[in-house]
Amino acid sequence: MGDYLFELALQENWEGLATRLKEVTSSDTLMEPSTLLETFGPDEPLTQQSSLLHASVCLPTVPVSIVETILQKAPSLALSRDTFGRTPLHVAVCHAPRADVVRTLVREAAHSALQQDDTLMRPIDNLSQSILMSEERSKYYDRHYHEHSNQKTTSQHLWDCVQPLAVALDPSGDYDWESPMVHACLRANNFPYALLERAMKRYGDDFGKADQQGNHPLHIVAGIYSPDDDPEEQFLTSIANRYPKAARITNQQGKLALDLAIQAGLRGWSTGLAELLELYPAPENFSMPVSTHLLGLASSQGRTTMLFEMLRNQPEFFSYRSGRSGDKMKPG
Repeated sequence: MGDYLFELALQENWEGLATRLKEVTSSDTLMEPSTLLETFGPDEPLTQQSSLLHASVCLPTVPVSIVETILQKAPSLALSRDTFGRTPLHVAVCHAPRADVVRTLVREAAHSALQQDDTLMRPIDNLSQSILMSEERSKYYDRHYHEHSNQKTTSQHLWDCVQPLAVALDPSGDYDWESPMVHACLRANNFPYALLERAMKRYGDDFGKADQQGNHPLHIVAGIYSPDDDPEEQFLTSIANRYPKAARITNQQGKLALDLAIQAGLRGWSTGLAELLELYPAPENFSMPVSTHLLGLASSQGRTTMLFEMLRNQPEFFSYRSGRSGDKMKPG
């Protein structure tokens, strides 16, 4: 058995090896994953064990316990490559997308989600293609062609893998594995835009949710927004319109989306600041001196150009002063 598995590994015959893995770990043979690893022997080169990890994520019938055992023994294999430059994560999302396997791989090595294969594709790029193709096919085939009574549709099966991949692509390195889908996709570095659009539509309820840091999607976008990424200056506005109330909500650090936008460098009126300000109530009804707040924040950030444009475009925000405690804001 060991020699046969060894030959399959050398040939990188993943489907054949994965099938045998399932057979030798079935209940009738009683071979544990740890025993299976020993069939290669402790002195076998890394490439053979690497092929074993690639094979273990190749078919949905292979238990996730095999993946966990291999990674416990050799965590570095999460970044191993086959002859096409593919990591086990690439193989997992291409051959048998399973949320439990993807989650296991990225939690062991989150930066595996950043790796490109020889065609410069990341795992999220492969998964995005699969989802887009699956959803296009569903337009032309009967809905029941893709599902059974007690099983998820193929599309949902693929979507279950998106969230852990998106979290692993967070450039801050603060991985929130419980993040709502939309929050994770917005934070992800170079996330495929076509997939992001579908995620925002499919998981629209997420716009009214806060993550563990108290951020709504509007906070996230305001904090990372760059005019260079959005030449038409529509993306921030579209996010704000999904759940306008988020503009008046502070996160756990006491930050408004407006605070984060100014800190991120929204210098010009035309790059989204006006859209954010329009979401606030009129100054006379506002519960805090918004002019003082903006003036102090923008000054501390050295945003003199922003202050000038604010004064020129919306002077009413600076024409009120707060009265005594409990009073409404009054004209200055």
